[in-house]
Amino acid sequence: MAGYAYGSVTANHFGGIKDAVNHLINQGHREIAFITGTADVLITRERLKGYKKAFAENGIPINENNIRLGNFTEEFSERQTYLLFSSPHVPTAILTGGVGATAGAIRALRSLNLTIGSDVAFIAIDEWPMFDVILPQLSSVYRDPEMIGRESARLLLEIMRGAKPRKTVIETHFIMRESSANKVHTKKKA
Repeated sequence: MAGYAYGSVTANHFGGIKDAVNHLINQGHREIAFITGTADVLITRERLKGYKKAFAENGIPINENNIRLGNFTEEFSERQTYLLFSSPHVPTAILTGGVGATAGAIRALRSLNLTIGSDVAFIAIDEWPMFDVILPQLSSVYRDPEMIGRESARLLLEIMRGAKPRKTVIETHFIMRESSANKVHTKKKA
C-alpha cells in the first residue's frame, strides 16, 4: 500500500449523506433537493457521491434539477430554495450543506409559508447546537469536531516523531429529529 504525501483527518461525508438520503427515501420521498457548495470542494464531491449512491441503491432515478451546487451561503441557498419550489417537480425534502445554507433554505421556506417537518422534510448537513432546541428540531448529519481535532493533533505528533503520514476518516452519523420524522404526505384525489 502506497503511503500518503501528507496526513489528513476528515469526516465520512459520503456515508453520512447516504444515510440521510436513505432515511428520506424510506419515508417515501423521491424529490429530494440537495443545496450545497461548489463541486471543486472535496467535501461537496463526497457528499454528492453519497446522495447519488443512495438513489442508485434504491433504484430511484435522480431529478438532476434538485441538485444545486454553488456555495455554502445563506443567499445562495435562499435563492435556490425559491427556484426549487417554483419548478414543476417541487421537492418534498431538502438537504442543506452547511449552517449558512441551512439558514437560507429555512428563511425561504418560511417566506413561502411552508412548514418544515410537515410540508417539507429537512435535514441539515453538519450539526449546530441550536438544532435540537429550535422548533421543529432539525435532523442533521453529525461529524464530531472535537474528535477530528484530537485525531488531527495525534496525527501531527506522530508525524513529528517520524511516523509516515496517513489518512484517518472519522465516522459521521445521522440524527433524526422532528424535521424529517414524518412520511411523505400525499394529497387524496376527490
